[in-house]
Amino acid sequence: MGFKLIHLGTDISQEQLLETIESCNQDKNISGFIVQLPLPNHIDASRIINSISPHKDVDGFHPQNQ
Repeated sequence: MGFKLIHLGTDISQEQLLETIESCNQDKNISGFIVQLPLPNHIDASRIINSISPHKDVDGFHPQNQ
């Protein structure tokens, strides 16, 4: 199994994080990923969780997987 850690700073914007998640969603070499919670206060955790593809949501936090 391969593993890749993408470490993003706490000053990342919500839009930058959403772009990173979308990149992971579209990458055919990534079969699953997690976004480590808690997130910085300026980021809407619900929006981030909902942006993860349900097919790649390892934590099972996406509403479709609950």
